[in-house]
Amino acid sequence: MNSNSLTVMPCGSAATEFLAQLYFEIHQPEFAALGLREDTLVQLLRQQSAAQEASYRQRFPDAERHLLQRDGILVGRLIVDYQPDHLQLVDIAILPAYQRQGLGTACLQQVLASAEGRPVRLNMIVSNPARQLYSRLGFRVVSEALPYLTMEYCLPGSPG
Repeated sequence: MNSNSLTVMPCGSAATEFLAQLYFEIHQPEFAALGLREDTLVQLLRQQSAAQEASYRQRFPDAERHLLQRDGILVGRLIVDYQPDHLQLVDIAILPAYQRQGLGTACLQQVLASAEGRPVRLNMIVSNPARQLYSRLGFRVVSEALPYLTMEYCLPGSPG
């Protein structure tokens, strides 16, 4: 996949350090409020990153994992579980320095194109600012169990 200088490529085991750094940069602000020493904070975030990955692998063992690159620089990751009747967008994460530059939109447009008419679903925390992006692209809330909600994209005119 390539759109707006975004390249989506398979994620190999060599990406472990980048994925830990990605998690750290995205979640460090919320964990910093705990007032932990830097080394303790880094250790906690590494553990949380590993726990998230283990959870994804358990819940979505066949999901495809991708790295996102912009102009040869790793900027994020994408995990999609391709099911016969739908696609589950498990995770999309972009480094904060590259957010709000159209990369999430480009990535999601590629995912929607790969759905071949199947619905695309995602789960998220209600307060996630990416909710606006999903809504703008045509995702609609289909269920809510606070603090989470499920959104779904269906092609216009398709059942669902």
